[in-house]
Amino acid sequence: MSFQHIWEERPSTFLSGGTPMETEDDARKAVEAKPDHFLGYSVSGAMVYVCEHDSIMVPIESYKTCLYHSKRVVRCTLFEDKFSGDAGKSLFPGGLENGKGGQPWADWKRPGMGIYDRAGL
Repeated sequence: MSFQHIWEERPSTFLSGGTPMETEDDARKAVEAKPDHFLGYSVSGAMVYVCEHDSIMVPIESYKTCLYHSKRVVRCTLFEDKFSGDAGKSLFPGGLENGKGGQPWADWKRPGMGIYDRAGL
């Protein structure tokens, strides 16, 4: 298992409590150099702030925020046996929950909420 760092842009948001930087490129380099310390940066025109992990995201129309986070990359094969995957489709026509009947015997709906249930939900 490994991690891949990716940038995610959030328009109309600002990370509070940031440290001013000269340029957006400087902020990006600072965040990439210390991903365990910095969450990302916020920018509006010439105003650029690099922000730590305890920053709070606030909606401000004139700013955009770029978050730097990790995505876990798992390299493996998915488990398959005679009941799962493509092999299971021939054993259980209509799906595993239907046994060998073919047509779905159950009409799956969301769980009820008692007195708050409404018709048509």
